[in-house]
Parts: sequence; C-alpha cells; structure tokens
Amino acid sequence: MSDPWFRPYARISYQPATWQGWAVIAAMAAVAGPLGIVSVFIAESRPVLSWTLGVLAVLAVLVGHGVVVWKMDRDYRRR
Repeated sequence: MSDPWFRPYARISYQPATWQGWAVIAAMAAVAGPLGIVSVFIAESRPVLSWTLGVLAVLAVLVGHGVVVWKMDRDYRRR
C-alpha cells in the first residue's frame, strides 16, 4: 500500500503503474461519467438536480486527481 500507484508521463500527465492505479481511474470514470451525462440530459427539466449532479461529477474527478497526486512516484525517471 505504500508503493506509488502512478508515475509521471509526458511531463504533465500520469500513468497508472499498479492495479490500484487502474482501479482509481476506473472508479473515477464510473462515477463522474454517468453523473455528468445525466446532469446534461436533465438540465432543462430539473436545473437544481442537474447542478447538483454536475458538482458531484466534478468532485469525483477532483478526489480521483487528489489520489493520483498523493500516490505519484516523484522519483521516477524515464529510462
């Protein structure tokens, strides 16, 4: 659990290095994607619920990015 889950890729991006990293990416996509899509589809009929779902989608992405930053391998050098 103490090993890094992600490594830097192309200076500004990251690449999952373990199965836990892939699990974080999959969980982030499984939560944020549907919430964002539903938010767009119900925007005209229920604007408050649409905004709430949109905010939850953005929070899911931010939490996923926080895990990436927390578990990044800062000492990784491309060989």
